[in-house]
Amino acid sequence: MAGLRFYESMMKFCCPSKRKPPLPKTLEPTNILNKTSGPITSQPCSRTTKITNLRGNEVYALYDYSPALSTELAFQRDDELTVIDHFDQPWRTAINRRTGEQGLIPHNYVTNDATIAGVLSAWYPVGRIEAEKKLLIPGTETGTFLIRPSRGPMTYVLSCRTLCEGVVKIRHFQICRTNDSKDLYIDKAFPFATLNDLLGFYKEHPLIDDCTLTKPCSREKPQTPFHKAEISRQSVQMIRIIDKGSFGEVWLGRIQSVEVAVKIPLVTACRDDFIREAQKMHTIWHAQLVQFLGVCTKPQEESVLVITEYMPNGALDKYLQTEEGRNLQQIDLLSIMDQVANGMVYLESIKLVHRDLRAANVFVAKDGRVKVGDFGQSKMLSMPSSCPTDLKTPIRWSSPEALINGKEVTSKSDVWQYGILWYEVFSYGGVPYEKYTVEEAIRAICSGVILDPPEDCTWRMYELMRSCWQLVPENRPSFKEVKQRVEFIIESLDGNYDPTWATCEG
Repeated sequence: MAGLRFYESMMKFCCPSKRKPPLPKTLEPTNILNKTSGPITSQPCSRTTKITNLRGNEVYALYDYSPALSTELAFQRDDELTVIDHFDQPWRTAINRRTGEQGLIPHNYVTNDATIAGVLSAWYPVGRIEAEKKLLIPGTETGTFLIRPSRGPMTYVLSCRTLCEGVVKIRHFQICRTNDSKDLYIDKAFPFATLNDLLGFYKEHPLIDDCTLTKPCSREKPQTPFHKAEISRQSVQMIRIIDKGSFGEVWLGRIQSVEVAVKIPLVTACRDDFIREAQKMHTIWHAQLVQFLGVCTKPQEESVLVITEYMPNGALDKYLQTEEGRNLQQIDLLSIMDQVANGMVYLESIKLVHRDLRAANVFVAKDGRVKVGDFGQSKMLSMPSSCPTDLKTPIRWSSPEALINGKEVTSKSDVWQYGILWYEVFSYGGVPYEKYTVEEAIRAICSGVILDPPEDCTWRMYELMRSCWQLVPENRPSFKEVKQRVEFIIESLDGNYDPTWATCEG
């Protein structure tokens, strides 16, 4: 009888029924953020109804979305949407396959990974440590889970909160594909056609230690991008200054109910170049990058304003020297390096060179997550000629090729700086080549003198740092390789996937 019930359960999850989601809510347009005027914009299209014959660029909704403007499209989590225009813009023209309506959708509310389409409520594009932090939040019930990316192509990891002999433990189960890539499994004996089938099965049958899955880990919706890179100056409320340096001032500001960081540079590139670069920046988004929201360039007699996402805990270099930062453990520091690598993999993929990757340009969110900031802004902002050389160019963080006139700076130069960042993080804000003068630092860097390993830095970590400091740029790893090595270090220190289950072949 037990065997029959087990067979019936298996049939249930191999042939699941799909419920039709309820109709989306609608909301009258009230958002003044998207009514600003300026030269940088995606032209909105009017919403139409019942367009059902287009296919090709399918994406899947990660969250519910209620429009704030008549040109926006309503959708619910799990809806399938077809993108038909503005493919590289923050707001893309799409058709809701369920309702047939057309309008603009925010790009950070959707994914193009069809495999996770049925389990979007459980999807978190985070690493191992971040997954554990989310599942260890007090009040989270046993069996809470999430699905996250794995190192291997087209594979995933199921992370679940379990209770073993009264002790909470986060377990990680690798989800692999069969040799023909048709099915997914944790245990080879039970392959499934979809992730949704797999999760459904383990909601009724224990993964380990009598632990069954209960519900996905909760998450907050991200800030939607502004429709236009040109933001009305009148909509920006300046609250207080939070930083001041050679580049200018940074203020805490507010646009409607959204807290933002407002940078007032002392000097900028010519206005046309500035606007052109702002237009490029407005199309860039990644979870590990400080979101560029827009600029204020009008009226021309006023200073330009650069508006970005606000990070309450400030720059990483200063955060590491606070009591909270000093209490970070080795695994927390590794998480920082993993998150930075994740953001840099994206910049590398779009061929954008940061040029100034260091702890002062990595920022800490309220929940301790970090994001890379000030990427691509070197072309928008310029230093006053009166500034010391060491401030114009971050000498102690620079790669040899960046210090030699005429040498091309590439993403491999960012890799060098990533190695220096590792030193900063594991020395809790230490200054690289601190005992050297500027001239001595230049000679040391160009002749191959590298930094000693900081405390709590294992030989495997230091080997990664050393690989970033190869004098010949081509000999340094790519950020994709760096990311894989960081994940391997984390797994070697924090435990591998649960040994009860088979790992993916190959």
